[in-house]
Amino acid sequence: MKVLQILAVGLASAFSASAALCKPSPPAPSASSVSSVASSSPSPSTPATPQPICIRNVVTNSYFDAGSLDGWTLTQFNGGTVTGASGTCGQFSTCVLLDTVTGGYVGLSQTVSNTGVGLIYTFTFNYRAIATLSSDAILVCQINGGAGGLSWSWTADSIPVSGWGYFMTAFAAPTTSLTVNCALSGSYENKVQLDYFNLNC
Repeated sequence: MKVLQILAVGLASAFSASAALCKPSPPAPSASSVSSVASSSPSPSTPATPQPICIRNVVTNSYFDAGSLDGWTLTQFNGGTVTGASGTCGQFSTCVLLDTVTGGYVGLSQTVSNTGVGLIYTFTFNYRAIATLSSDAILVCQINGGAGGLSWSWTADSIPVSGWGYFMTAFAAPTTSLTVNCALSGSYENKVQLDYFNLNC
């Protein structure tokens, strides 16, 4: 009898040990559950970088709508005037008139921002004289004050009177903003009209 009790106790211990070995372990977390937890953590936001505008003309009021000079900064020295014109611009409906009156210095400028450094921009505009100009009259147009050679000039005999002249050039933008400037000077009274400024890449 005592032998049987000892055998029963031994079998019970062996069964308990076997059951412990066969008990399944808890499942490990799946990769998807781990990644979903990680993705739920907030990430710092990065401000969007403004992209250069290339698909349209970046000059504001490029053709002086209804004779308006909105968007332009004017320079008028020694009695010279800068005025918007409508109905007196030949083939164009509107334009701007630079008039030195009695030997003044006149001009207009505009700065455009968000230009792409190194991108190739095309710069165009139309120009003409109203009546014969004085022999020393000169029209100068520049980008960024002429830095890097971005300056062009026309003397009295190279500005057409009977029709419109057309200027076009291309250049690599040196900065993230560009200032367009045109000025007229000369003794006596000189009148030059400008129109359709265009700057795009």
